[in-house]
Amino acid sequence: MNDAVLRQLRSIASDLSERGKFEIKIELKSGTVLKAKYDPLFHSVIIAGTTFPVSELKKWTKLFWGSEAVMIVKG
Repeated sequence: MNDAVLRQLRSIASDLSERGKFEIKIELKSGTVLKAKYDPLFHSVIIAGTTFPVSELKKWTKLFWGSEAVMIVKG
């Protein structure tokens, strides 16, 4: 790979890593409240170091915490 292209890709990666993410709280049916981050650029949620699409939130919370998400608030 050409050095100029590599420098440009590194610059883009650096800019993307510093993009804003929103702090959110996810309440599960069981009453558990999870702290998470929402990434509006990729429409993804980050919980405990795990990233997945917002469209799959209920599936992943059911798998990891045994309960579906019922409410999400900015927090």
